[in-house]
Amino acid sequence: MKIIKRHIQDQIESRLFTNNIIIIYGPRQAGKTTLVKEIVKKHDDSIYLNCELPEIRGLLSSFDIGTIYNYIKNYKIVVLDEAHSIARIGELLKILFDTYKDIQFIATGSSSFELSQQVGEPLVGRSWEFMVLPFSLREITENNFQLQDEITNYMLYGGYPEVYHLSPVDKKEKLTSIAYQYASKDILAFDGIKKSDIIVDLLKYIAFQIGNDCSYNGIADKLQVSSATVKKYIDLLEKTFVIFRLKAYSRNLKNEINKKFKIYFYDIGIRNGIINQFNQIDSISRTDVGALFENLCIVERMKKNILDKNKSPIYFWRSDREGEVDYIEEKDGILYAFEFKFNQEKRDLGLVKLPKGFKENYTNNEFKVVDKVRLSEFI
Repeated sequence: MKIIKRHIQDQIESRLFTNNIIIIYGPRQAGKTTLVKEIVKKHDDSIYLNCELPEIRGLLSSFDIGTIYNYIKNYKIVVLDEAHSIARIGELLKILFDTYKDIQFIATGSSSFELSQQVGEPLVGRSWEFMVLPFSLREITENNFQLQDEITNYMLYGGYPEVYHLSPVDKKEKLTSIAYQYASKDILAFDGIKKSDIIVDLLKYIAFQIGNDCSYNGIADKLQVSSATVKKYIDLLEKTFVIFRLKAYSRNLKNEINKKFKIYFYDIGIRNGIINQFNQIDSISRTDVGALFENLCIVERMKKNILDKNKSPIYFWRSDREGEVDYIEEKDGILYAFEFKFNQEKRDLGLVKLPKGFKENYTNNEFKVVDKVRLSEFI
């Protein structure tokens, strides 16, 4: 099976031996292990340690620095994969980094909550951080024509590396399995959560709501749970890289919606797996094509911004009276506004305009429509 090179690999390699620990976050099975193995196989003096293995976990959890050093002393690069499995990993990495300056430590984690909470304060000023998500459209295509051909397949199955090379039948099974693992295993490992039924119900509700604005109270009413529970679970789903929120843009102008948010999935295939929706992408058999394309555009733009180190705030905009704007980036005082139109006829694209209320109240804007052809420019 052909290894697809990750675009972020060169950036990570450029940070090797720059007197910092390298931290790599991202969802389970998004390709972090393959990525670090591709990096270290270029270096004979490197060692890969899976922190989920009892032997490695026991060694590192002991905090016996002398014994740990004897285990790694012959290597210049030490990879700690799934490092969040080790209690107080931040403290341990700080000690190892401060003591053994000639060793390059690389730590990966599937949960931004567990790993960042543990390494955040101890490693201030001592780390480079990178985020690895499932394959981007750009990574799995070689040119714009190929990208256009791949869009509908990507809207069905997403970009998980373990899924991409499988047959359609196996893709469905694998995606359903990953989605179930998130709901029944990964999230349950947090904060004393003991039942997965609420998580499953929440994920299904969110899966049907992509592209629509939500509120904690509204979701709580639908699921018959408290808004505090909804907020907590959405927060955990974000921190385990299942979903992310897009906040409403507002300067508190009348009639604007500023307390709601939209929720999208980091991988569309996971979304489809949660509700077992793998019908072909067309407007006849599916009513969610526009929402799927919107999710695709936003998450692919996010991957581009991560690679470009573009940290511009992102939003959507909606007014009770004036309509909505799908996506906004705020940069250097300018609001870059975008509308996503999967099925828009080319001749009609010029008819898509900014809502009057947005245009009048936010004159410092630039507006573009993104369809299947223009997607390549956007991502």
